This record gives sequence, structure tokens and C-alpha cells, in this order.
Amino acid sequence: MEHETAFSSAIQQHGIALIRSVTRDLVNITFDPSVDPREQMREFPLGPGESWSFAIHDPYQVYVRIRGPIMEAKQAAWLLKHEVAWAYVDV
Repeated sequence: MEHETAFSSAIQQHGIALIRSVTRDLVNITFDPSVDPREQMREFPLGPGESWSFAIHDPYQVYVRIRGPIMEAKQAAWLLKHEVAWAYVDV
């Protein structure tokens, strides 16, 4: 709520001409320990502005930041092909 008040005040004072909200959704992917996640993720079909990173707590988990609430068909197909466990992350 405080940030809304600050933005509103800045807009009224012409301190901000445009506010662009950029949201990304997270998908958690867990690999079987018998595979190399880095090697597997080289082929993950990332879209523009999307990225992935390893989980800090588990070397066999990665987080993928996707553009919207629904991943693209080619991304879903990749998950099925690689037989990984995955879930959307509540943020």
C-alpha cells in the first residue's frame, strides 16, 4: 500500500511519466539426480525476456521465469519430453 501512495504522489508531481508493470511467473523444475540439469536446460525453449537459474537449496532444481501465467506449448512439450517434476510457484 505504501508503494502505491509513493507512486501516486510521484505521478501527481510529474516525477514519473510512465509506469510499466512487468511481471513474470515462476516454474520450479526438479530433475532426477542421474541427469545434469545444466545440460538439460540448454535446450529449454526460453522466450524473449525469460530466464532460468538454479535453486540455491538443491542442485537438481531450477526456477524458470516465464512471461505469463501460462507457459508456451513448446515449453510444456519440453517438460513432458524430459520427464521432470515441475510446478508453478506462488510468489
